Amino acid sequence: MNNLILKTTSGFLTLMVILGIILFLPAGSYSFWQAWVYLGVWAACVIPLTSVFCVFLCVSVEKLDQGINKTFPALARLST
Repeated sequence: MNNLILKTTSGFLTLMVILGIILFLPAGSYSFWQAWVYLGVWAACVIPLTSVFCVFLCVSVEKLDQGINKTFPALARLST
């Protein structure tokens, strides 16, 4: 479980750095307010979704697998 949280956190931070480079490097300045707004809105949307997913995954991995198998039967056949 700690491995999942570590991967999720490192992936989120890596993506924030990449987005920052993509947004601020062409602007040539950190005073590009539109990029700060974009990063803030993006983080405000992604952090709660990621947190809910991690909690759900930690609480009931079996139920998540069952739901995926019922919703996507072709994916269940590929994984076996």
